[in-house]
Amino acid sequence: MRMPLVTVIIPNYNHAKYLRQRIDTVLNQTYTSFEVIILDDCSTDNSKDIILSYKDNPHISNIVLNSENSGSTFKQWNKGFELAKGDYIWIAESDDYCDLNLLELLITQIQKYSQSSIVYTSSHFVDAEGHYIKKIRKKGVEIVGGRVFIMKHMTMGNAILNASSAIFSKEALSKCKLDYTTFKAGGDRLFWIYLAEQGQVIHLKDAHNYFRQHSKKVTSNAAKSGLGFIESLKIYDYLKSHGYLYGWRKHLTHGYYMWLIGHVKDYQNTQVKKNIYDLWKPKCSYPTLNKYLFILHRVYTKLVDLF
Repeated sequence: MRMPLVTVIIPNYNHAKYLRQRIDTVLNQTYTSFEVIILDDCSTDNSKDIILSYKDNPHISNIVLNSENSGSTFKQWNKGFELAKGDYIWIAESDDYCDLNLLELLITQIQKYSQSSIVYTSSHFVDAEGHYIKKIRKKGVEIVGGRVFIMKHMTMGNAILNASSAIFSKEALSKCKLDYTTFKAGGDRLFWIYLAEQGQVIHLKDAHNYFRQHSKKVTSNAAKSGLGFIESLKIYDYLKSHGYLYGWRKHLTHGYYMWLIGHVKDYQNTQVKKNIYDLWKPKCSYPTLNKYLFILHRVYTKLVDLF
């Protein structure tokens, strides 16, 4: 039986400190049918030297070193997709790392359920030095239809927190729109929504990925500028117009964002917070009531988890 080929895309920008660990945990996977595409977005550190030291490895199919910064992680992803030859694709972010059996576990699951478009594992959270911030101890596998996955896991945030934790079908990718590439911070969430619409989603609850948290994360800076909320509003409109948000779900989701806007502590200035609030407020009737509905839902969920 032919082993499916996986294209591993490693997009990098100024992550020289973490790059060798990232590349080595890819090249030493127990599943061996893969090609690696490394994309550097005009780094100003010594990333280029590190990348070129791997150029003779037989798994490396492409190295692309940009002469100008693209300004978008998601444009880099798309460049990798255009070069990909694999049946499945894994975006292995350059500041993360993983267990050496990650690919083997994910490929086993996605082959078992042929209607699946995405399979992902849970992620441990680690700091810049690789020390645990949050260690995940869950077990088991969840398999749901794409529409259920979106309604259950993608309306109030992003269940696939880290691209490095997932592989997805190239065939499913070919059916997805490309407007996520215009986003600066939330494009990954829209990307996973588009992919989930193409088939089942498998969640391997055991954590085999290590999601690094550090000060240069795009997502942490997006909240301060308000950009994350602006892009989330576009996704909210998409979900609403495509029938994922209706009735109490619409009010609960709107309430979540009204609550979240008030809980971000480090906006660039108070005007940013006001502008974001004014954008979100008219999107649904009774914004204050929606916020308290979400708070009650949050308390209820925590109580259920306790018992």
